[in-house]
Amino acid sequence: MFISKRATVAAIASLMALALSTGTIWAQTATAWSKKAALDAPDTTEQLYEAAKKEGKVVLYSMSSRSKDVKASFEKQYPGVTVEAYDMRNTEIFEKIERENAAGIKNADVIFVKDSDGTMANDFYARGVVHSYVPKDIGVKVANEFKRPGFAIYLEMKLVFYNTEVYDKDPIDSWWDLTRPEWKGKIMLTNPQAAIETLGLFCSFVQNSAEMAADYKREFGQDIKLSPGIANAGYEFIKRLAANDLIITSSDQEVVDAIGAAGQKNPPIGIATSSKIRDKS
Repeated sequence: MFISKRATVAAIASLMALALSTGTIWAQTATAWSKKAALDAPDTTEQLYEAAKKEGKVVLYSMSSRSKDVKASFEKQYPGVTVEAYDMRNTEIFEKIERENAAGIKNADVIFVKDSDGTMANDFYARGVVHSYVPKDIGVKVANEFKRPGFAIYLEMKLVFYNTEVYDKDPIDSWWDLTRPEWKGKIMLTNPQAAIETLGLFCSFVQNSAEMAADYKREFGQDIKLSPGIANAGYEFIKRLAANDLIITSSDQEVVDAIGAAGQKNPPIGIATSSKIRDKS
């Protein structure tokens, strides 16, 4: 796999616990209004299109820059309906929704965000600020567990990336490999204090501490010995990982760019979101 058209980078997924985040679609509305508006009614695409033409536009709040592509393709497929797309960060979308709701404004028709920290599900959805809208045409193809709260249209994972100009096979096969001395000062990841997805990965280590302990035994041939004051193997892994001189970055893009740079003899490896695989060439 290639990153940034400069060097090959591959992603390891096997034998590793994965933290998942979702890209989720919401429709903004209060619960009572959503029932009155019959948002969950079994309307056909044609019926929805005719109703949309009467309104003239649909407002989209999106955390993806691909909202511009959505606007172009939607307006081409459904002439007479304009897409007013806002490309914002997740936090900006949450702040905008909160301010508008406090002012009694219902501006967004569709909200596309990552709900990694549960803000949409546990706050906005629970308060009736947003409604979980499931498109009829693709809803039938998605398992019910991904329809409420929020319609999850994709899942992301945290993977380990490496440069295949240097490594012709996976350089690690366990999370615990990242605690070995040979990787000291060579592991990159986004700051967990700033990136909720990285923090979520760390939480998954703790939540799956039994699996982490079992993997340690497979890797080293003995039961793990926890440090004083450490509750389980998940916390122990985080402690040892942090002690291995991590290279902290401000974004996943920094991680894959540094790993994928061509001509390196001793490149780092790093943890980044699976969507970065789409940068391959």
